Amino acid sequence: MHINQLSADDLSELVTVFRMRDPASAEKLGKLIGSGDLDPTLCFIASEDGVVKGGAAVCKAHSEGVEIGAALLSTEDPAAAALMLTHAGSILRERGVPYLVAEGEQELFSEWKGSEWLVTLGFVPPRLNEEALRFFGICLIDNALPTNKPIRFPAAMELPVPECRFFGINRMTDEQEARAIVTTRERRRLGERIVLIIFAVLFIFFGIYKQQLFAIPAVAITLFALWRNISLPKAIAAEWLEARRQRGKTRSDDAAFFGEDGFIAFYDRRGSAIKRYDSVRTVYVKPDFLFLQTGLAANSARGFYIQSESVGDEQEFLEFIALKNPLAAFKK
Repeated sequence: MHINQLSADDLSELVTVFRMRDPASAEKLGKLIGSGDLDPTLCFIASEDGVVKGGAAVCKAHSEGVEIGAALLSTEDPAAAALMLTHAGSILRERGVPYLVAEGEQELFSEWKGSEWLVTLGFVPPRLNEEALRFFGICLIDNALPTNKPIRFPAAMELPVPECRFFGINRMTDEQEARAIVTTRERRRLGERIVLIIFAVLFIFFGIYKQQLFAIPAVAITLFALWRNISLPKAIAAEWLEARRQRGKTRSDDAAFFGEDGFIAFYDRRGSAIKRYDSVRTVYVKPDFLFLQTGLAANSARGFYIQSESVGDEQEFLEFIALKNPLAAFKK
């Protein structure tokens, strides 16, 4: 397959390629050319055996000061898409641009080596619904850091920017977060321990004074449950801390973007899913941090930490979560 890099004099040819496949994309391309947002040296036409396979035009986008190349594609061929995007990426890398993103069906990017879903790459897509699955990208420069914020595309691309209602970060050291793992559900565990102690006393009473043999194994089971309640949080924290050390980590670099229609939790700058607010089961409100529980694992809660001061007005943030999910519980 041949990739032809265009010049300013060849842009009408690219418009023709776009118009043959998708008039709506051709209209966007025309607006990009007219607005001056398009760099002619980042425009390509792919062909094979004399047959045109598609075209690509790359313009500038930004996210919190980070420059990003944004590709407008007109092709149904994954191989053509991959080659054009790879050529564009090579040029952008030489120019110091750290990211390249594009929109299209997932299958279109199946051969684009190193590409990832935009959320996994560490950015907020233009839409926080199923349309988010259409946005992919690649990191071009080692050690470049994503912003965990939305990308602002040129107006001609007609892509929205999700409103950031709140933005939380977690920059705790691993030791601080290990302590947080132990203390997050401390009040609940204290209540559980009191209940277990009461049961143990009752069973001991039945065993000694009432001479009921069933009380002996019941006491053992209750004491084991009490020991597990006390030791398990520390064991989980120690296991988590050891895993972090093996990965060479010393502190968290997490963030959470809260939009109007959903939120994204980024762990070590990388996201995995866009979640609805009804997935928040419990918010633990501590003096220095918040823990938003979204599920339960085998021995612990799933969720993410936010340092309280990072969200701005903490009370306003809690009211926002309560408004989005009236069933969420708030605990100290």
